[in-house]
Amino acid sequence: MFRTTSKLFTSSAPVAVSAKIVLIRWSHTEVKIPVAWGHIAGKWWNNDGRRPILAVHGWQDNANSFDAVVPLMSSKLPVLAIDLPGHGRSSYFPEGFPYHRMTAIIALKSIMEHFDWQKVSLMGHSLGGQTCLLFSTVFPEQVDSLATLDILAPIPMNSSRFVKSGGKTIDEFLKRDAQKPETAPTHTLEELVEMIKKSPISPVSEVAAKALVERGSVKCENGKFRWTRDPKLKGIPLSGWTEHDILKFCEEIKTNVLCIKAESSSYFSKKEFFEECWSVIKRVAKTSDLRYAPGGHDFHLEHPEIIAPILDEFFRKHYNI
Repeated sequence: MFRTTSKLFTSSAPVAVSAKIVLIRWSHTEVKIPVAWGHIAGKWWNNDGRRPILAVHGWQDNANSFDAVVPLMSSKLPVLAIDLPGHGRSSYFPEGFPYHRMTAIIALKSIMEHFDWQKVSLMGHSLGGQTCLLFSTVFPEQVDSLATLDILAPIPMNSSRFVKSGGKTIDEFLKRDAQKPETAPTHTLEELVEMIKKSPISPVSEVAAKALVERGSVKCENGKFRWTRDPKLKGIPLSGWTEHDILKFCEEIKTNVLCIKAESSSYFSKKEFFEECWSVIKRVAKTSDLRYAPGGHDFHLEHPEIIAPILDEFFRKHYNI
């Protein structure tokens, strides 16, 4: 059954989704979902009492990643865009505890347990897409639909790479774990926006960068701003899997799968590996649909008018309450 969420609501506000799109279809409600380590924050779009589509952002992003695309989807589709642990307005993990792919899965499962959902519909961008796919492999019977944006499977890690970088990664984690939020460097909002725009993965527009900065920063006493995300997130993940392992994971997919790949974005490992993963998913999934769309890694922020109708078509067909 769907538990009441009235105690979670803290505010409601309409969102202007981009400089080019001025139509505001519906508003969101801010929520805080209690978990063992604190809370998971989120934006609940079109809450009407039904189980929502769970939207998961990428590495060091936040729930505002979906601000442009969700309002252009059907108003009949409720969406809960969350801040992963340590991101946006969600609680950090305790000191000494690193972030890795399985802890993100634990966060999603904790949300399901809190609301007593028997099924979940997933939509993820970048790291969020990896997380949603992995969740679908370990809980295959509990996922009724899965949409990934510009990524399909985790980036493989081999043993030689771990041997070369493992010690440095641990040292970096311990260094960042000792950092305190109050000692973090501060910047002007303009400087934070420029940092986002110059991302080595995919530079984004001014409008998109401002959306991520708005939720991912907080004003300090000196009048400047600091990132709200946990400093530990900047380290390289302490865990990973080989190509062989990831292909085995893909074999466990049993749900309806949509992957939208950005035409101007990297494959993050090898194109051949992406195609190999997709061939496995295409063989085992209930239904599968691979689309290519113009734009870079953050195309859902840059070109929501293209991405939203594809997501809308998929979820209107496969999302079930």
